[in-house]
Parts: sequence; C-alpha cells; structure tokens
Amino acid sequence: MNLLSDTAIELVVALDEPLAFLPGQYVNIQVPGTPHVRAYSFSSQPGSLEGRFLIRNVPAG
Repeated sequence: MNLLSDTAIELVVALDEPLAFLPGQYVNIQVPGTPHVRAYSFSSQPGSLEGRFLIRNVPAG
C-alpha cells in the first residue's frame, strides 16, 4: 500500500499471471481485520502483472 495523500491510498497486488479484465470491472476486497467488504475498480491496465486500486481514505469508512 502506498499513501498518496491524506485521502488517497494505492493498493498494489502482485499477480502470478497477467489478469484480463474489462474497463469498469471490479473486485470485492475484504478489509483486513474487519468483516467489511468493499468493491474496487482496477486502476491498472488489463494484462498487467500487478493489480492496482486507488482507495479513498475516509475516517471510520
């Protein structure tokens, strides 16, 4: 995870294989240590060996 600003975080996930996805597709990611699941759209390019997600950092969010 990279803190981009007070309100933005970038999550980068290394992949074993390139991941094909369409613009606008998303994945559900569970927030570690909580029961919360959030939907995030990819910010990386299809076929990349990294899954990148931009996350808005909201207090108690």
